[in-house]
Amino acid sequence: MWLSPGGLGDADRVEVAGGASASVYRAVADAVAGAPSWAGALLEMATEGTLVALGLLLLWTGWSAFRRGDAFRVAGVVLTGIGTVVAYAASEAVKLPRPQGAATPPRTRTAPWAPPTTG
Repeated sequence: MWLSPGGLGDADRVEVAGGASASVYRAVADAVAGAPSWAGALLEMATEGTLVALGLLLLWTGWSAFRRGDAFRVAGVVLTGIGTVVAYAASEAVKLPRPQGAATPPRTRTAPWAPPTTG
């Protein structure tokens, strides 16, 4: 399985050789490999729609808390929004290319909780 970019600013692909996430990814990818081509577009729209629905739910919660004068819930909504923006920015920041001359991580990574592989 290949992930691209390699993360932490490495623009090269990194092979994920083992671990629970690699096993689950392979199982899901094998299960949907025979799906019709329109299924991919449908699933992509569903994930985007879910994000929009969650954003609207957050706005509705904040607006209703604001109208009731519930400062505690308004603060919760504001902090949730700030946390979401910070997490998204951090996710995008680790995908930026590294400057020339920066150390490169190893090419193959195995999760520490991965079961031992038999050769």
